[in-house]
Amino acid sequence: MSVDPTSDVTIAELVGNLPNSEDSFDVTYMSKPEEGEFEFDQLEQDIYEFGHSVGEEPYHQGSFFVYEANREEQKYKFTAHVNMTSQDSVARFPQMMYESILKTAT
Repeated sequence: MSVDPTSDVTIAELVGNLPNSEDSFDVTYMSKPEEGEFEFDQLEQDIYEFGHSVGEEPYHQGSFFVYEANREEQKYKFTAHVNMTSQDSVARFPQMMYESILKTAT
């Protein structure tokens, strides 16, 4: 999700550029908050609840929160919320978004 109204890159585009996006990711989109209404604590709670709704560990690799994605200005900002029950997610999960940004930006 993105909270920056000036973003000219869609979340679907970033997801499509993740490595092996069609085979490796089951994407769930969360609604984006209106400008000025973002609550980080609520995002954290939504991620926690989603992770436990999946059913078995590891629940998921993690979640991305994209708060700026602007191709014209070449600004890409995101946070990666990593699932610590997955041994590989700490190293690999953020790297996947870095790769997606490089594909998107060029």
